[in-house]
Amino acid sequence: MRKVSALSLIAALLLALSACSAGQLPTLDFNPPAPSSESGVQPDDGETGETPRMEDGDPAPVVTADEEGYALGYMGDTLRTNFFDMRLDSAYTCREFDGVTPEEGDKLLVAQITLYNYTDVTQPMFHTDFEIWWDEQEGESYEDAWAFPMYREENGEYYNLSDEQLPVEWEFSIHDTRTGTLLYSVPEGSSTYSVAFMEYYEDGTTGSLYEVRFSAPERQ
Repeated sequence: MRKVSALSLIAALLLALSACSAGQLPTLDFNPPAPSSESGVQPDDGETGETPRMEDGDPAPVVTADEEGYALGYMGDTLRTNFFDMRLDSAYTCREFDGVTPEEGDKLLVAQITLYNYTDVTQPMFHTDFEIWWDEQEGESYEDAWAFPMYREENGEYYNLSDEQLPVEWEFSIHDTRTGTLLYSVPEGSSTYSVAFMEYYEDGTTGSLYEVRFSAPERQ
């Protein structure tokens, strides 16, 4: 199965909307769904590929999407998407990271994530794959309480702000493991976060939504 960038799907959506009247425009809903009782940790049955080897020792159980296409995990859990396994290893907030500072009223959220491509297809990866959600601040709606990772943009091209970040765009080789940093700018008063990944396909459809919910202590 091949994935595409979230920006590719958004661009296609905007083109489609250009032919619609104002009364036909849909609302983009970024509100995280309520957890389902059917979403949870499940043992790997070997039917979807090799068991992830993210840690030494016995293979860890994985969190898979429920019948409604939603999976909720927490720090240290392995979530299995249709393209790769993902695990959030650690997270903290700070005022400066590798020379990067936030805008006034914000702070930096630094999250380390480990990915494993268990499929038999090289997967295209993009800087827009992993959104951050935070608890709504005063004057915000849930539609405002999210962001893509921080990168530098010049003439329509994106560049890393730190060598520790996952690349802006890269090819995720078969059975490869990659660990890197997700760097976000979040509101000063925020305290509860989610790293979210939505499955986007080449035919323009979407799949399941995967959410890792966590807190991030401040590091001086």
